[in-house]
Amino acid sequence: MKKALKIFLIVIAVFAVFCTVMHFAVYDTVRRSDEELVRYGSVEEEWGNELSEEYIAERKAAILGELGDYSDITYNVRRRIILFFVSHGATIVASYTPEQYQVEKDRLFGEFTVLTDKDYAYFDYHPQGTATAAEIGSWHFAILKEEGAYVPKDFRLIGFNDKENKIALLAFHDQDMDCLGENNDEAELVELIEQSFRYNFKR
Repeated sequence: MKKALKIFLIVIAVFAVFCTVMHFAVYDTVRRSDEELVRYGSVEEEWGNELSEEYIAERKAAILGELGDYSDITYNVRRRIILFFVSHGATIVASYTPEQYQVEKDRLFGEFTVLTDKDYAYFDYHPQGTATAAEIGSWHFAILKEEGAYVPKDFRLIGFNDKENKIALLAFHDQDMDCLGENNDEAELVELIEQSFRYNFKR
Protein backbone atom coordinates (compact mmCIF):
# COMPACT_ATOMS: atom_id res chain seq x y z
CA MET A 1 0.00 0.00 0.00
CA LYS A 2 2.78 2.43 0.91
CA LYS A 3 4.63 1.57 -2.30
CA ALA A 4 1.53 2.25 -4.40
CA LEU A 5 0.99 5.59 -2.62
CA LYS A 6 4.60 6.55 -3.19
CA ILE A 7 4.33 5.76 -6.91
CA PHE A 8 1.10 7.73 -7.11
CA LEU A 9 2.68 10.79 -5.47
CA ILE A 10 5.68 10.59 -7.82
CA VAL A 11 3.37 10.48 -10.83
CA ILE A 12 1.44 13.51 -9.53
CA ALA A 13 4.68 15.43 -8.92
CA VAL A 14 6.02 14.63 -12.41
CA PHE A 15 2.72 15.69 -13.97
CA ALA A 16 2.74 18.95 -11.99
CA VAL A 17 6.28 19.74 -13.13
CA PHE A 18 5.33 18.93 -16.73
CA CYS A 19 2.32 21.26 -16.62
CA THR A 20 4.38 24.05 -15.08
CA VAL A 21 7.08 23.75 -17.74
CA MET A 22 4.52 23.67 -20.56
CA HIS A 23 2.72 26.68 -19.12
CA PHE A 24 5.84 28.81 -19.43
CA ALA A 25 6.97 27.25 -22.71
CA VAL A 26 5.53 29.65 -25.27
CA TYR A 27 6.00 28.90 -28.96
CA ASP A 28 6.04 32.32 -30.57
CA THR A 29 6.41 33.11 -34.29
CA VAL A 30 5.93 36.29 -36.31
CA ARG A 31 5.21 36.28 -40.03
CA ARG A 32 4.97 39.20 -42.43
CA SER A 33 3.49 37.47 -45.47
CA ASP A 34 0.49 38.77 -47.40
CA GLU A 35 -1.27 35.42 -47.01
CA GLU A 36 -1.00 35.54 -43.21
CA LEU A 37 -2.36 39.09 -43.25
CA VAL A 38 -5.37 37.98 -45.30
CA ARG A 39 -6.00 34.95 -43.09
CA TYR A 40 -5.89 36.78 -39.77
CA GLY A 41 -6.18 40.52 -40.52
CA SER A 42 -9.97 40.75 -40.32
CA VAL A 43 -12.64 39.61 -37.86
CA GLU A 44 -13.25 36.24 -39.48
CA GLU A 45 -10.30 33.89 -39.86
CA GLU A 46 -9.70 32.16 -43.19
CA TRP A 47 -7.24 29.64 -41.83
CA GLY A 48 -8.91 26.58 -43.38
CA ASN A 49 -9.35 27.89 -46.91
CA GLU A 50 -7.16 27.61 -49.97
CA LEU A 51 -6.39 31.17 -51.06
CA SER A 52 -5.48 32.08 -54.64
CA GLU A 53 -2.90 34.75 -55.42
CA GLU A 54 -5.63 36.92 -56.92
CA TYR A 55 -7.77 36.64 -53.81
CA ILE A 56 -4.83 37.39 -51.52
CA ALA A 57 -3.97 40.51 -53.52
CA GLU A 58 -7.60 41.65 -53.50
CA ARG A 59 -8.14 41.09 -49.78
CA LYS A 60 -4.79 42.64 -48.85
CA ALA A 61 -5.72 45.80 -50.75
CA ALA A 62 -9.11 45.90 -48.99
CA ILE A 63 -7.65 45.39 -45.50
CA LEU A 64 -4.88 47.97 -45.90
CA GLY A 65 -7.25 50.27 -47.77
CA GLU A 66 -9.29 50.78 -44.59
CA LEU A 67 -6.43 52.95 -43.31
CA GLY A 68 -6.71 55.40 -46.19
CA ASP A 69 -3.96 57.58 -47.63
CA TYR A 70 -0.98 56.66 -45.45
CA SER A 71 2.67 57.58 -46.09
CA ASP A 72 4.03 54.28 -44.70
CA ILE A 73 2.62 51.02 -43.38
CA THR A 74 3.87 47.92 -41.58
CA TYR A 75 2.10 44.67 -40.75
CA ASN A 76 2.73 41.24 -39.26
CA VAL A 77 0.92 38.27 -37.74
CA ARG A 78 2.00 36.84 -34.41
CA ARG A 79 1.18 33.22 -33.60
CA ARG A 80 1.46 32.10 -29.98
CA ILE A 81 1.05 28.55 -28.69
CA ILE A 82 0.88 27.88 -24.96
CA LEU A 83 0.40 24.19 -24.25
CA PHE A 84 -2.59 23.33 -26.49
CA PHE A 85 -3.91 26.87 -26.88
CA VAL A 86 -3.27 28.89 -30.05
CA SER A 87 -3.83 32.59 -30.69
CA HIS A 88 -3.18 34.86 -33.67
CA GLY A 89 -2.67 38.61 -33.50
CA ALA A 90 -2.49 40.63 -36.73
CA THR A 91 -0.92 44.08 -36.41
CA ILE A 92 -1.25 46.84 -39.00
CA VAL A 93 0.26 50.25 -38.24
CA ALA A 94 0.04 53.16 -40.69
CA SER A 95 1.97 56.44 -40.54
CA TYR A 96 0.69 59.77 -41.87
CA THR A 97 1.62 63.38 -42.35
CA PRO A 98 0.09 65.52 -39.57
CA GLU A 99 -2.55 66.89 -41.93
CA GLN A 100 -3.53 63.54 -43.41
CA TYR A 101 -3.58 61.90 -39.98
CA GLN A 102 -6.36 64.20 -38.83
CA VAL A 103 -8.29 63.58 -42.05
CA GLU A 104 -8.08 59.80 -41.69
CA LYS A 105 -8.80 59.88 -37.96
CA ASP A 106 -11.98 61.88 -38.52
CA ARG A 107 -13.01 59.54 -41.35
CA LEU A 108 -12.47 56.39 -39.27
CA PHE A 109 -14.37 57.86 -36.32
CA GLY A 110 -17.29 58.24 -38.70
CA GLU A 111 -16.99 54.78 -40.26
CA PHE A 112 -16.31 52.65 -37.17
CA THR A 113 -18.34 52.16 -34.00
CA VAL A 114 -16.66 51.42 -30.68
CA LEU A 115 -17.91 48.46 -28.63
CA THR A 116 -19.22 48.91 -25.08
CA ASP A 117 -19.97 46.39 -22.34
CA LYS A 118 -23.68 46.93 -23.08
CA ASP A 119 -23.39 45.33 -26.54
CA TYR A 120 -24.22 41.86 -25.25
CA ALA A 121 -24.64 40.22 -28.67
CA TYR A 122 -20.94 40.72 -29.43
CA PHE A 123 -19.65 38.90 -26.35
CA ASP A 124 -19.13 35.22 -25.54
CA TYR A 125 -20.04 35.90 -21.89
CA HIS A 126 -21.91 38.46 -19.77
CA PRO A 127 -19.78 41.55 -20.47
CA GLN A 128 -20.91 43.91 -17.71
CA GLY A 129 -17.81 45.69 -16.42
CA THR A 130 -15.50 44.57 -19.23
CA ALA A 131 -13.06 47.28 -20.29
CA THR A 132 -13.37 47.81 -24.05
CA ALA A 133 -10.76 50.58 -24.31
CA ALA A 134 -7.20 51.00 -23.06
CA GLU A 135 -4.17 53.26 -23.22
CA ILE A 136 -0.57 52.19 -23.80
CA GLY A 137 2.05 54.91 -24.04
CA SER A 138 0.74 57.50 -26.53
CA TRP A 139 -1.75 55.02 -27.99
CA HIS A 140 -5.49 55.01 -27.35
CA PHE A 141 -7.18 51.69 -28.23
CA ALA A 142 -10.82 50.63 -28.45
CA ILE A 143 -12.53 47.39 -29.47
CA LEU A 144 -14.59 47.76 -32.64
CA LYS A 145 -18.27 46.92 -32.88
CA GLU A 146 -18.62 45.20 -36.23
CA GLU A 147 -20.34 42.25 -37.87
CA GLY A 148 -18.54 39.00 -37.09
CA ALA A 149 -16.93 40.27 -33.88
CA TYR A 150 -17.27 37.91 -30.91
CA VAL A 151 -15.27 39.05 -27.89
CA PRO A 152 -12.91 37.65 -26.72
CA LYS A 153 -12.51 35.00 -29.43
CA ASP A 154 -12.55 37.11 -32.62
CA PHE A 155 -12.42 40.90 -32.65
CA ARG A 156 -10.52 43.95 -33.83
CA LEU A 157 -9.19 47.04 -32.10
CA ILE A 158 -8.39 50.43 -33.50
CA GLY A 159 -5.63 52.57 -32.05
CA PHE A 160 -4.78 56.24 -32.48
CA ASN A 161 -1.47 57.92 -31.67
CA ASP A 162 -1.83 61.72 -31.92
CA LYS A 163 1.79 62.25 -30.93
CA GLU A 164 3.29 60.19 -33.78
CA ASN A 165 0.45 60.57 -36.32
CA LYS A 166 -0.14 56.81 -36.51
CA ILE A 167 -3.21 54.59 -36.66
CA ALA A 168 -3.27 50.86 -35.87
CA LEU A 169 -5.73 48.11 -36.68
CA LEU A 170 -5.33 44.95 -34.61
CA ALA A 171 -7.17 41.66 -35.21
CA PHE A 172 -7.21 39.02 -32.47
CA HIS A 173 -8.23 35.35 -32.70
CA ASP A 174 -8.27 32.79 -29.87
CA GLN A 175 -11.07 30.21 -29.81
CA ASP A 176 -10.14 29.06 -26.29
CA MET A 177 -10.28 32.44 -24.58
CA ASP A 178 -13.27 32.82 -22.25
CA CYS A 179 -13.35 36.40 -20.94
CA LEU A 180 -11.53 39.71 -20.95
CA GLY A 181 -11.44 41.18 -17.46
CA GLU A 182 -14.07 42.78 -15.24
CA ASN A 183 -14.73 45.80 -13.01
CA ASN A 184 -13.80 48.09 -15.93
CA ASP A 185 -10.15 47.20 -15.34
CA GLU A 186 -8.24 47.75 -18.56
CA ALA A 187 -5.20 45.82 -17.29
CA GLU A 188 -6.23 42.57 -19.00
CA LEU A 189 -6.87 44.32 -22.31
CA VAL A 190 -3.48 46.03 -22.06
CA GLU A 191 -1.84 42.68 -21.31
CA LEU A 192 -3.57 41.07 -24.30
CA ILE A 193 -2.36 43.82 -26.64
CA GLU A 194 1.21 43.67 -25.34
CA GLN A 195 1.42 39.87 -25.49
CA SER A 196 -0.56 39.11 -28.66
CA PHE A 197 0.72 41.76 -31.10
CA ARG A 198 4.30 42.29 -32.23
CA TYR A 199 4.75 46.05 -31.96
CA ASN A 200 6.28 48.27 -29.31
CA PHE A 201 3.34 50.49 -28.39
CA LYS A 202 5.06 51.78 -25.24
CA ARG A 203 7.84 53.69 -26.98
